[in-house]
Amino acid sequence: MSTVVLFAILGLGSGAAYAILACGVVLVHRGSGTLSFAQGAVCMFAAFLFARLVEQGVPKPLALVVTLLAAGTFGAGWHAAVMRPLRSAPILAKVIVTLGLLTALEGAASLWFGDQIRNAPKVLPTGDVGVFGVQFGQDRLWLLGITIVIAIALAAWYSATLIGVSTRAAAENPRGAALLGFSPDLIAATNWAIGCALAGLAGILIAPIVGLSIGGLTLLILPALAAALLGGFRSFGLTALAGILIGSAQSEIGRYWKQTGVTDALPFVVVIAAVVLTGRLIPERGTISTVRLPLAPRGGIRPSSAVALIAVAVAGLALLNSTYQSGLTTSLVTISAALSVVIVTGFVGQTSLMPMTFAGIGGLLTSKFAENLNVPFPFPLVLAAVCMVPIGMLLGLPALRVRGLNLAVVTIGAAVAVNAVLFLNRSWTGGQTGSLAPSPSIFGFSLDPSLHRFRFGLFCVLLTALLVWGTGNLRRGPSGLRMLAVRSNERAATASGISVSSAKLQAFAVSAAMAGVSGSLLSYQIGAVSFDRFDVFGSIGLIVLVYIGGVSIVSGAIFAGLAAEGGVFYLLVQDAIGSVARYYGLASGLLLLLTIVANPDGAVIAARRQWAWLRSRGSRPHPAPGHQPAETQPVRRPGETTAPSSTPL
Repeated sequence: MSTVVLFAILGLGSGAAYAILACGVVLVHRGSGTLSFAQGAVCMFAAFLFARLVEQGVPKPLALVVTLLAAGTFGAGWHAAVMRPLRSAPILAKVIVTLGLLTALEGAASLWFGDQIRNAPKVLPTGDVGVFGVQFGQDRLWLLGITIVIAIALAAWYSATLIGVSTRAAAENPRGAALLGFSPDLIAATNWAIGCALAGLAGILIAPIVGLSIGGLTLLILPALAAALLGGFRSFGLTALAGILIGSAQSEIGRYWKQTGVTDALPFVVVIAAVVLTGRLIPERGTISTVRLPLAPRGGIRPSSAVALIAVAVAGLALLNSTYQSGLTTSLVTISAALSVVIVTGFVGQTSLMPMTFAGIGGLLTSKFAENLNVPFPFPLVLAAVCMVPIGMLLGLPALRVRGLNLAVVTIGAAVAVNAVLFLNRSWTGGQTGSLAPSPSIFGFSLDPSLHRFRFGLFCVLLTALLVWGTGNLRRGPSGLRMLAVRSNERAATASGISVSSAKLQAFAVSAAMAGVSGSLLSYQIGAVSFDRFDVFGSIGLIVLVYIGGVSIVSGAIFAGLAAEGGVFYLLVQDAIGSVARYYGLASGLLLLLTIVANPDGAVIAARRQWAWLRSRGSRPHPAPGHQPAETQPVRRPGETTAPSSTPL
């Protein structure tokens, strides 16, 4: 019994951090209608900033105040600079923009603080105390007390202050609150500031327990979202209680169940139970106005352009050095995964945050077929793609019940759970070292990527061209039109006789198969399935690149492949300015923010518009010398034989 109590109390540390972070998530959502997936990244960055200030000799109390003020100021500034211009944007754009912030903060933290996991300065007393005959650190009690105080203070603030009452009013009816004289921008900025300050406090308090880790602290967002869901995104008391219970449950499960990744998967189980089984959804928040989704033009890549692109790719494989040959192959492999994002998110409008999870499963299946069952190439790739169809439909089942923000939460939870339980399980996959993939060959003709880069690259060119052609035909065909109808309005699509369930499941099935092909090619390219490429951050990075290029067009996927880490654009920039690996995450995150605000349809469509404008300017006939354009010629009055003088009177 004492052991059960001990581990329950030990879990209070992480549980308190979940609760505080979840309260911040609820604040931001209630105040602005945005579900911020970047709150974990704000938590992480604040913890690193506090540690750096303490290392520089700043007293801890002053460093704490400075960090929380910086986090709050950042939250208000973020709303003013980015979220305010997007206040009428679709939910998809708001979700993606927070992923861009997450990517940028991760890149900035890696650049400024380094990637090494290290200890964090303690801010709470750590001496032992005894309760029920169990000895444990008193910092757990401090954390519990701080969480209770914050939950009570937020509940009182929401019910007794003008800004709190106006936030509740805006959450229920933004238009009505605006008509009553409440400023939606002030409400949103205030809640963003407090929410980010709470995220910073959670990071500072939990870092001494779990260590300063960019990935670990950023992923605190998942249990925080689970706690917020259990609290209904309304009650701070229930949200705090849920966070504490999740932390204690993780501690208890870790004590008695030694299966790899089970504790990390618990928040996903909670999310599934809350969203899919009980129907406890994230409450929808109205907006004063709405704008359209990103364009999904019918026209695809012209045959002449497609032939030219294939010719350029083949010429590059034949003429470039080994570095650029590998980079071009990496771009081709990434295009397959990027096409899966275009289908699910661009065509059907489903916010799925697990494309690289599908790719990782496809790579694992390829390794099992090729290495364990000795299936000759290319049949492991084909079998993996076929197997990914039912897997995609299975993992896409939550989309039949939920959509939008709820589906985003479910899929990010699934990505974390699959990575923790499957990809990092050494007995199943080889852990971080990965599963082996034999050298590919067809009837004795070697396609080994190390010995014959041109041959393997040519195979990737042909396969990628086939997938691009298939995706374009899907968009133009009846299935693509049904998907776009579902994206636009599910109720209207149902009224028109379209099966929304069939359209969603078809999209997830095709998307999973394409992502599986990408994972298979990647496993053959490097000779093993390295599962650190397929975690949730890999999925977020891919989605960021696709959205920059254009999430609803095939060309956006091609752009994502070229701009991928290790791809052609990446190598060109690296040769031009030196190493870019340290700046890649920060640059891609900032570029996504700029794209969503300035060109929500993507860089490719913006470039097409600019090119069309330049062509129209160049095709205009030039007037003869001395000729005055018709629109500027003076109009004669009746009875006049000459034009009136232009000399001013």
